[in-house]
Amino acid sequence: MGIGEPERNATDTYERGMNIVPDCIKPIAGEVPIKQYNVAVLRNVLRYERAEGRMQVTNKRVVFRAAGRSIGGRTALQQEFGIDKLAGVESQRNYRFGFVYLLVGILVTSIAMLLSVLLFSNINGALTRMRVDSYQSQMKRLSEQFQQESQRAEERYLKDMEGMQDRYSDNWDRMQAEINRIDEQYQSNLQKRNEKYDEDSRRLQRNTYNENGGIFFVVRLIIGFAGLAIFFTLYKKFLLKLAILGVSCGAVTLASITSMQGILGGRYSSGGFNPGILLLPFLIVIIFGLVLYSLKPNLAIIIKTKSGLDISTPIKIQRSRGFWAIRQDGGTGFSEVFPTEESESAIREIGALINDINILGDQGMAKWREK
Repeated sequence: MGIGEPERNATDTYERGMNIVPDCIKPIAGEVPIKQYNVAVLRNVLRYERAEGRMQVTNKRVVFRAAGRSIGGRTALQQEFGIDKLAGVESQRNYRFGFVYLLVGILVTSIAMLLSVLLFSNINGALTRMRVDSYQSQMKRLSEQFQQESQRAEERYLKDMEGMQDRYSDNWDRMQAEINRIDEQYQSNLQKRNEKYDEDSRRLQRNTYNENGGIFFVVRLIIGFAGLAIFFTLYKKFLLKLAILGVSCGAVTLASITSMQGILGGRYSSGGFNPGILLLPFLIVIIFGLVLYSLKPNLAIIIKTKSGLDISTPIKIQRSRGFWAIRQDGGTGFSEVFPTEESESAIREIGALINDINILGDQGMAKWREK
C-alpha cells in the first residue's frame, strides 16, 4: 500500500534484547554502559502507536530510548543528558481514568447486548412459531373431537326421544316425564362439554404464550447469571468480561421484557414480582466493570538537572496531555505511559546509581556493574 518502509519494518521494531549503547546509538569516547532498564511501554490508542521504552545509565550520560511502530512504520523517541549535570529523580506510579477506554467499554458492551438481544429474539421467535403451530394443531384436534362428541350426543338424544315415544305412546304423562329427563341430561352434558372445551382451549393458549413458565426463560436466566459469575472469576481481561456481561444482560433483558409483556397482557400474574428487578445487578456490575476497565496504570519519571529549574529538565518520561496526545507539555508525545516489571526497580535505583557515579566515579561504576 506504500505505507512505511518494508525493509526497515522487517527488523525488530522494538529493539528487544538490545543495549542502547552501543547497539542502537554510538558510544562517546571512554563511555562504559553500566545498567539498563526496560522501564515503560508507551502508546497512542487513537493513532495506533506503540513503543517500548528503555533507560540506560553509562559513566557519561543517561539515555532514554523508546522504539516501536505505528501505522506508518517504525517510530523512535530518544532523550539523553550528561550524567554530571543530573541532580535528582522525580517519579510517580499511579492509575488514571481513561475516557477513551470508557467509550470503548460502553461501545463493546452495547454491541454485545444488542447482538444478544437479536440472537435470543430470533430463537424466541422460532420457538414461539413452533408453539403457535402446535397450538393451532391441537386446537384443530380439540375442535374436531368436540364436534364429533356433540354429533354423537345429538344422535343419541334423537334416538332416545324416538324410543320414548314408541315405549310410552299409551301413557302421555310418563312419556313427557322421560322426555324432560333426557332433555335435561342432554343439556347438562352439552354444558359440561362446552366448559371442558373452553378450559382446554385456555390451557393450550396459556401453555403456548406463557414465557414465564417456559424452559427458554429459565435458560436465559442461567446464561445471564453465568455471565455475572464469569465476571467475578475471570482474572482481569475487563474488556472481555464487559462483552460477556453484555451478552448475559441482553439475555436477561429479553427475559424481563417478555415476562412483563405476559403480565401486562394478562397471560399470567406477576405474584407481586417485577421482572425488571433482574436487570439491577447487571447494571451495577457493568458500571463497576466500566470503571475498572477505564482505570489504567500510569508512570512518570522525571530526571532533573542541578539547576533545579523545570525548564532544564533533560529527561521527562510521562504521558502528554492534549487532543490525540499532541505534545503540549513537554512529555513523550504518547498519550499513555505504562509501567513494566522493571519500572519499580528503576524508580528505586536510578537516583542512587546517578549519585554514586557522580561522587564515587570508577568505584561507583564497579559497584553497580557487579549488580
